[in-house]
Amino acid sequence: RVLFRSKDVTPIAIISGGGYVLMVTSTIPVKTLAELVAYSKANPGKLNYGLAGGSLLPEMEELRLKLGLDLTHVQYKGGSQVYQAFSTGEVHFFPSGVFQAIPLVTEGKGRAVAYTESNRHRAIPDVPTVAESKVGASDYDAHFWIGLFGPAGLPRDIVNRLNREVIEMSQFPENLGKMRNLGYNTYPVTPVQMAAEMESIRKRVAALVGKGVIKPQ
Repeated sequence: RVLFRSKDVTPIAIISGGGYVLMVTSTIPVKTLAELVAYSKANPGKLNYGLAGGSLLPEMEELRLKLGLDLTHVQYKGGSQVYQAFSTGEVHFFPSGVFQAIPLVTEGKGRAVAYTESNRHRAIPDVPTVAESKVGASDYDAHFWIGLFGPAGLPRDIVNRLNREVIEMSQFPENLGKMRNLGYNTYPVTPVQMAAEMESIRKRVAALVGKGVIKPQ
């Protein structure tokens, strides 16, 4: 993940994105997020969580610290390796995309214990949010998003016009349907709100860097 300050680029619009489904392998006796917290504390050093790519996921590190989850991070080269390891029970916990999580639940390979946005996802309405899970994280809200940026100093009238056009385009039934089929949400925010979102993410990551949890790259 590359973090830009809003002064380095011009935020234009957030196109789409979504939260993470917190998945627990069916090989451990856990059905809720609260049970995962309790189980990890009762079994220190025994549980892990898997991620794909070359770095930690700030949102998961933040949640791990907030809840006191005792989970050892295991890094995999790609998403397919994480899913395979999770399916066999090699990985106990991982944050999944919505439509990647559904087959794992259907096939009995894992349980969806929570969703990380402030509202439940329409495709998995029975899965509670982290905030609803009674684990002391009532303000937790995390998601990824895909955005459109321009060069620094882009004229405000151009930025506002592009923002309106992107939002209008994302709400076309055909485009909206395609994004929802992928499990994505749309976020019709203004450029100012997008800049505020960027600053919020930067501060959250900076706090983790300050604690030595994440090393800047």
